[in-house]
Amino acid sequence: MKSSSNKRPATHAGSWYDDDPSALSKEIEKYISSAQESKTQFPNDKQLKAVIVPHAGYYYSGKTAGAAFIHLDPSLYDRVVVLGPSHYASFLNCYVTSYEKYEAPFGDIDIDTDAIAQLIKTSGSLFKYAPKSADMEEHSIEMELPFIQYIFSQKKKNFKQVH
Repeated sequence: MKSSSNKRPATHAGSWYDDDPSALSKEIEKYISSAQESKTQFPNDKQLKAVIVPHAGYYYSGKTAGAAFIHLDPSLYDRVVVLGPSHYASFLNCYVTSYEKYEAPFGDIDIDTDAIAQLIKTSGSLFKYAPKSADMEEHSIEMELPFIQYIFSQKKKNFKQVH
């Protein structure tokens, strides 16, 4: 069941990461530049299917996030799937968002509602829409979005998100 409000607010912007786009861009650029200086080359670097990134405040996790995200080539992707744990709800299935957009400091992110609907339709009971309260409180996915937006914006590439 879709939420009556179609945009999920950025509930941790301004506390766990900067809500000012210019300041946030400079902060992320600092982490990206630092990571570029010591970038490890991986075989088939352009064929990465996933990165595992911490989801703490950027002061604590920004350097590691930058080191992970620099390996993504946005030209290869139109959809980004972001998985995160829940700190506020326990469940046996996988929750997905019922929102159509996700608010972020660099601009709203479109949610791939068709892909999410397909997951729900074809998974039996594995995927379900997250309760609004659990979606709103959780920070693990929100923390990754500014980095993803930044990386994609450098290539002037749009993407849709599934989470």
